[in-house]
Amino acid sequence: SISSASDWGSWCVAPPPELRPLWTADLATTPDVASAVQKALTEASDLDDLSSSQGPAQCLVASPHSPWRVAWNLASVLVVAYDVVTLPLIVFQYDQMEITNTINNFTLAFWIVDIVLTFFV
Repeated sequence: SISSASDWGSWCVAPPPELRPLWTADLATTPDVASAVQKALTEASDLDDLSSSQGPAQCLVASPHSPWRVAWNLASVLVVAYDVVTLPLIVFQYDQMEITNTINNFTLAFWIVDIVLTFFV
């Protein structure tokens, strides 16, 4: 129980945190820490080679450098350019024309498909 203001002050002040031994160890003098760090780095680099894994859904995953993915990204640039130009024109009721409704529906569908395809890259 806290009975006075001086007890309260000592109760709410926490001691400074201590660093873990791995953070304060000298890697040159501690070979077991150095080997643990080297092992962790090796395991992390093994994770980079996931493209060669064979799983049931691997056929759905596309390389970001495949020709169709590059074409899709170029189409994305064109759709973004269209959106940047036409969205401010809504103020002037540009979206009331029939052709703009068709193009806007296409861009909406394009972005929905793009969101789904993003999960497979």
